[in-house]
Amino acid sequence: MVSEQPVAVPEAMYESDALVSQYCESHYGPDYFDVANFAQNCARLGLEKMAGKPRKRALDLGCAVGRAAFELAREFKFVNGLDFSARFIRVAIQMQEKGVIHYELPEEGEIVSFHEKSLADFGLEGVKDRVEFFQADATNLKPRFTGYDLILAANLIDRLYDPQKFLKFIKND
Repeated sequence: MVSEQPVAVPEAMYESDALVSQYCESHYGPDYFDVANFAQNCARLGLEKMAGKPRKRALDLGCAVGRAAFELAREFKFVNGLDFSARFIRVAIQMQEKGVIHYELPEEGEIVSFHEKSLADFGLEGVKDRVEFFQADATNLKPRFTGYDLILAANLIDRLYDPQKFLKFIKND
């Protein structure tokens, strides 16, 4: 027997224009209410924990549109930025290759504001050659993504389909 009920297909929420714009603003927009930029602050905390330790290779898992990966590249020789979302990775690569991104944000009703952010705005134009971005699944990483001095996995665990698998894998890296 075939059901006549429509099949609910999950939406690829991280691939929508609205969410990509929100993440661009979150990573590259201004601070709000005196709260430090999350991606920049996570990278800063990671770098502080690395004081006196080797800073050759870093991994930013769940890098979204790339800000923390660029920030880590200030002090690491090489950084991989990985995210499950193809759209997020495309934005990060665009920022890397062109040095600039454009996005729009809803203001009220159908009114939107247009934004342009560049690596130069953050003093990051000199680090772009030390970063490489890939689309990847944090719970099923390829063997090439091992041997890092620092792994940043900020704002990630609650978004994974199998957090326990990720934690078992990542502790063995």
